[in-house]
Amino acid sequence: MRLYERVPLLTGCVLLLVSACACCGPGRGYGKRRPPRKLTPLAYKQFSPNVAEKTLGASGRYEGKITRNSERFKELTANYNPDIIFKDEENTGADRMMTQRCKDKLNSLAISVMNLWPGVRLRVTEGWDEDGHHSEESLHYEGRAVDITTSDRDRNKYAMLARLAVEAGFDWVYYESKGHIHCSVKS
Repeated sequence: MRLYERVPLLTGCVLLLVSACACCGPGRGYGKRRPPRKLTPLAYKQFSPNVAEKTLGASGRYEGKITRNSERFKELTANYNPDIIFKDEENTGADRMMTQRCKDKLNSLAISVMNLWPGVRLRVTEGWDEDGHHSEESLHYEGRAVDITTSDRDRNKYAMLARLAVEAGFDWVYYESKGHIHCSVKS
């Protein structure tokens, strides 16, 4: 074959290879980035998902109060994340105690809070309750629920904080009062 016969053949091969390689890449639609999803804040007194907290579709049934002396106390773990402020008004460290699942979701939420509002940190006002300050069969007694705010206590941020908690993976989130968001997890 002569050179002038090889050029179209080589050009055709190169075009085939280039078009085949353009399809390679991570995920669908190589080179296209999805726009960030618009987050809708929760309304006051709204909860997500829209079922009762202690149903299987949310955080599940209450399993019994955990005390410091109970066998189940070993299931709780302390959260010492420096990006989270713990109110700890009892001065016992009880607000830091929670299930591993709750700790994981809380740590994830702390990152989202700092990303959305630079200079602001997540604040936990109530975690595990050993003193009986909550309603009967509250998930706070099992270390499966937390009440949260932001470090600047800007109540205008709480609706979006609730949405961030849903996105962080909490199994049930409730914009309970003008003063805090209630979040809980499955056992």
